[in-house]
Amino acid sequence: MISFTENECDSIISLSNTLEKTRRDDYSGSIKYTFYSIGRNSDTSWIFDRLDSYLSETLGIKVIKQLDAIHLFDYKK
Repeated sequence: MISFTENECDSIISLSNTLEKTRRDDYSGSIKYTFYSIGRNSDTSWIFDRLDSYLSETLGIKVIKQLDAIHLFDYKK
């Protein structure tokens, strides 16, 4: 698991205030959620760098093509 500091977590979560959200309430199951697409840019590249480092250094997975986006999910009961 990638370990982010509390400040880093707060920074990632605060992105939900600036990103466009996509709501998924139409799923026939009991899971409802909203997700936010986080694109790689000068403000978010540190998140992607941490992910790349984790995959290569901790899991031994060689990243061939860097991700352009990741998704932040907010699940509802």
